[in-house]
Amino acid sequence: MRACRMALLGIALTTAAIAQDSEPRPVEQIRDDAGSLLGFVETDLGRSFLRSAADLPEIEGERIVYWDRTKRRAIGEAEAQGLDEEALEPFRRLELGEDFYYNTAYGSPLAYCRAIDLAGSSGMRTVDGAGILDFGFGGIGHLRMLASLGANCTGLEVLDLLREFYREPGDTGEIDRASVAGAGDPGSIRLLFGRFPAEKPLTDAVGTGYDLILSKNTLKLGYIHPEREADPRSVIDLGVDDEAFVRAMFDALAPGGLFIVYNIYPKPSGPDEPYIPWASGAFPFDRALTEGVGFEVVKWNVDDSDAMRRMATILGWDGSMSLDDVFAMYTILRRPSE
Repeated sequence: MRACRMALLGIALTTAAIAQDSEPRPVEQIRDDAGSLLGFVETDLGRSFLRSAADLPEIEGERIVYWDRTKRRAIGEAEAQGLDEEALEPFRRLELGEDFYYNTAYGSPLAYCRAIDLAGSSGMRTVDGAGILDFGFGGIGHLRMLASLGANCTGLEVLDLLREFYREPGDTGEIDRASVAGAGDPGSIRLLFGRFPAEKPLTDAVGTGYDLILSKNTLKLGYIHPEREADPRSVIDLGVDDEAFVRAMFDALAPGGLFIVYNIYPKPSGPDEPYIPWASGAFPFDRALTEGVGFEVVKWNVDDSDAMRRMATILGWDGSMSLDDVFAMYTILRRPSE
């Protein structure tokens, strides 16, 4: 697990109980922020995504998860009760509610609106009936929003805490359509955990035929190919070589499907400072290799910092950080139509 995500997770778990008692409640804040962002997005797809927030359900009560941070393993209450005191000692008992359900350690699901708006500007007019794969989903909120618009969403993750947390009836499976979506078939969510495409059973479960693959803040150059020596815990081992990974993404897409990598990242460290692998937004794979696999490059390593900062200001990020030191970059690829 990446070190920065683990640090964020620690902060989120420390403050989760406090956030649950705050006003407005987390889902109400998301609804309010979604309305404020409507003037930021430029496409009907982006606007539909934001308007679907009005139908996000309230999450009542708290869920109990036991988390062993050292081994990155999570268990539920029933399993914990079956352990003796020594076996249970590494686990921290967590009571997590609506704030963690929607924001986890990584912030508002509405931060996906920029990537989804880019999909809209790249020719994707609707997600109704579309297959969407999110590599490193990090939280279920944006998947619920997309599923409520009729999308069939698959989220991929390695964080075992999320596997244990999102186990309640209604978290996955069919999702009721949002009011903005009108009539039609329900969308769906399924969550898969492990390393794709290194684990064949997982790769088989993921399948093919996706109209959109998203990856936000996961596929970064510094994570995949650190430019300096880095703590092994702060980088990502995909388990396959670059060509195998890029080909797996290509194969997972339907003809005409989009692969969008959107990264937000801090100011890189100086040469005399500790290396920060996540302070890189560049696409981590060689362009010639990517095109050689068969991808059409729609956009390559585009600086999106100004747009991201406008979004971040609306979401209130400027209250806790200097946005001058935060940047964004995206790459958009397409599998050619056959």
